[in-house]
Amino acid sequence: MLRVSSSVVARHMDVSGEGTVSVNTHRPGFAAPSFQGIPRHKFIERTSWRINRDDAFLTLPFSLSFILVFIVVVFTHLQIHARQQMERGLEGWMKGYGNDYPGPYLFEHVADRSQMWDWLVSSGASAVLGKCENTTTGTVCQVGPRNEFVGNLRIFQETDSVETSMWLLSSDEAKAHLTSNPGDILGAAVVKLGQLRNSGWLQRDSDTMGLAFTTYNRKTRMFAVTRAMATYDKFGFVVPSSVSRAIFVDPYHFQGVDRSVMYLLDAIYVLLVLYPIITELHEFCRGLLNAGWKEGCLSYWGHGGMEGFWNAIDIFGIVMGVGNIVQWIQLYVEVKTPMIQEFVGIGKGGMTLEECSDDAKLAMLETSLFQVLSLLQVLQWAMALNVVSVMMKLFKAFGANPRLQLVSNTLYKAAPDLLHFGLVFLAIFVGFALSGHILFGGDFVEFSHFPRSCNTAFQCLLGDFSWYTEFTISDSRLGSGLPGEFVNLWFMSYMTFVLLIMLNMLLAIIMDHYMALVEQLKASKDAPPLWQQVKRYYRQWRASSGFLPLYQILLEMKSTDVHPEDMVTQESLHRAFHHMNASQSHMIMSWLKNDLHAYDGATKRERTPEGPSELHRSIERISEHVNTLATHAEQVTPRLNAMEAKLAEIISRLPQPSAAEAGAVAGAEAGAEAGAVGRIEPSEGQKLPADFVEEVLARHSLSEIDGNEMRALCCSPSRRCTHNQAVDL
Repeated sequence: MLRVSSSVVARHMDVSGEGTVSVNTHRPGFAAPSFQGIPRHKFIERTSWRINRDDAFLTLPFSLSFILVFIVVVFTHLQIHARQQMERGLEGWMKGYGNDYPGPYLFEHVADRSQMWDWLVSSGASAVLGKCENTTTGTVCQVGPRNEFVGNLRIFQETDSVETSMWLLSSDEAKAHLTSNPGDILGAAVVKLGQLRNSGWLQRDSDTMGLAFTTYNRKTRMFAVTRAMATYDKFGFVVPSSVSRAIFVDPYHFQGVDRSVMYLLDAIYVLLVLYPIITELHEFCRGLLNAGWKEGCLSYWGHGGMEGFWNAIDIFGIVMGVGNIVQWIQLYVEVKTPMIQEFVGIGKGGMTLEECSDDAKLAMLETSLFQVLSLLQVLQWAMALNVVSVMMKLFKAFGANPRLQLVSNTLYKAAPDLLHFGLVFLAIFVGFALSGHILFGGDFVEFSHFPRSCNTAFQCLLGDFSWYTEFTISDSRLGSGLPGEFVNLWFMSYMTFVLLIMLNMLLAIIMDHYMALVEQLKASKDAPPLWQQVKRYYRQWRASSGFLPLYQILLEMKSTDVHPEDMVTQESLHRAFHHMNASQSHMIMSWLKNDLHAYDGATKRERTPEGPSELHRSIERISEHVNTLATHAEQVTPRLNAMEAKLAEIISRLPQPSAAEAGAVAGAEAGAEAGAVGRIEPSEGQKLPADFVEEVLARHSLSEIDGNEMRALCCSPSRRCTHNQAVDL
């Protein structure tokens, strides 16, 4: 091997200070290229990604702040727990009240219309009017431990969704009874109920029958409308029920919280709703001013990409936030109507029957309370939708950090597999649910119709199969005559195929993608924890004080008039943006250099999982070919050996040449060799042929040859080589 001098290496390779040689490219010179610029489309792509990431990162603290304030607003303004406690108290009172210990009770003893009349006369009216007492201001009736009866008791019936009702205490029969029996409020109501029963007021085909009344709780400042009734379906099945709906009449009254705190909370919520409105309007208008109407709109909506999707989520959140504010104002105005506040004023000193005896006002009060309930229900639905928008904003914020984005990326990567798995799972699940409905619908309420059967099957997956437990420990047989072994077979097959096999396959699909992303995250160089990212962002924010907005640079870079060059460099940025200082341009180009390297590395890592599998497949194919060739070689080798033996046998049979003939052949070979040498002998002043030089070097494996050695080897008398030719060689 020829020795190469170090000066030649130095001219063609990059020698590091540690004495190692690194070849950076296959092009001549092997010099490492310096980062002189970036193509315009790459600049726009990575800058847009940076803006979206920063926007997502800023969304995280805002979304967390908003959700915290939103939780407090829901807890203090909707007062769901307080209203539910009041409703549960009244419903339980009507369900469990009996005239005496044996009853009758609404849920135990009402199976037809006659028994409903018995309950109304014996227990229903007594539950509402059984505790009335005379005070200095009038008669006050207490319903349950805390609630005061308002005005009058109403009996109603519904036929084909048409309601018919009648006030009991304001009837002529009740007034006549009170005239002869002063203070007997319960007796007056019972007299009217008896008269209605005897007169046939209740229609034979009525669907619902019951009592309706209104109560007020002074401690919580809430009204409640309660209906105790029995519903008869077309199959003859009776469903007793007691339903109570509580309505607050002071929106800013919450136990333990001062009004000023609730006003301040509302102000903070309004500011949190106004902030995204201002930022979105600023972003939209800035795009219109910098890029025109059409391009500005397209840029705001991300040209149909994810940027437009997240902007749509922001707008949806704004609409929901503004809608919540408007609905709360409407609710506040409705609660403060004179009719409701008049009864609130009465309730401060005790809700006396004498002051609440006007049936027209009572009907108007009930209508106003139901109007408040409707507004409150719409407000709750809208606030629930607002929670969805906040959750979507959080997912947008998670995109700013690879570790937070792990769950959403897992679902995104696994979506195709989950879709195909879902089709198979749905086919099996629906099949089992339908077969359960067909086989057991007449024996188990849980399978009585198909939606309920699907719900029962889903609950079994969650571990709730009390219906099956009760069946297995019971000695009774199925009413349909179906053998109980069919129930056991269905349940065991369902739990085996769906729970043990299908759900574990689902977990395997998700975990497979999750672990692949975790490995990529571990190999990534740009996946800092959240606290490190916050620290880094804060440093960048301080360092970029006074810089041109990156969003403005992106919009103007999309126009070739501002930056006509295809390559973006630090100098071209200064020519395009005269107000950009050197620090900002240097920071942008440095960031792009590091970002491109990290982005390219991440792209390679994403492609890496496919590499080994493809390589393994290629190796397997080569191995198959090699095995095939080896098999053929094993088959051919015996034949070759046989042919070689036969050829040797033939040669041995040939006659041997004489001594004279052998000498003649040797002389001819020597003459041919001399002639060949004579053809390559150079004359004086000629170059040695290249094939001759290669022959000499091949014969002599020398690492270094000087002029004397070359002359001694090549310039023998037969070669007639001069000294100059040897030196030239």
